[in-house]
Amino acid sequence: MWCWKNVIIVGTSHVEVDVYARLRRYFVKFRPKVVALELDNARYHGLYLKSRRSLSWGGVLGWVQDAIGKGMGVQPGDDMRAADRLAKNFQAKVVCIDRPLSVTLSRLKSSLSFREKWLLCKDIISVFFVRSKVVMPKEADIFSMIELLRVRFPSMYRVLVTERDEVLGKNLYNLSKSTKGKVIAVVGAGHIPGMKKVMKCLQKKS
Repeated sequence: MWCWKNVIIVGTSHVEVDVYARLRRYFVKFRPKVVALELDNARYHGLYLKSRRSLSWGGVLGWVQDAIGKGMGVQPGDDMRAADRLAKNFQAKVVCIDRPLSVTLSRLKSSLSFREKWLLCKDIISVFFVRSKVVMPKEADIFSMIELLRVRFPSMYRVLVTERDEVLGKNLYNLSKSTKGKVIAVVGAGHIPGMKKVMKCLQKKS
């Protein structure tokens, strides 16, 4: 968690067990007026729809996340659904602060090198074979995984992390300025360091 002015950023792993109970403690403590989610509008409206995976980039990455979640007894997106339900319970406005998934996937498709595509295929196959052994990562493990992504898949890291840190941080900064009251943002924990840098930089420029 990171607090900045009227904003409280809460990080999750996206496949976290009992995430509702943990998020609820923040809602009870801060009583937010607005809840910002690491989603775009299209993904938000599809939160409660049954997933239909395809052979697109988004579908393949979704299959991987599904496999990890199944090994842990949770469904990917449970953190966003929990935050959405809590927002409704606390009568808070929900705002999506991520860029459109179509933009991210287009950037990903055009950015990956042949080597990264080959390594990704190998890793995807490995996930399906070891998914029953997946355990809930601790916060330190999450950042170790992000660093591994940066080294092993630099193009993917730039598209999925660095570029989206910029979008998430900028949108959350603007949201904080236009909101009277507390804002709780629920995002993947790996985005918090980058978002902090973006928001602090914007503050210095203002």
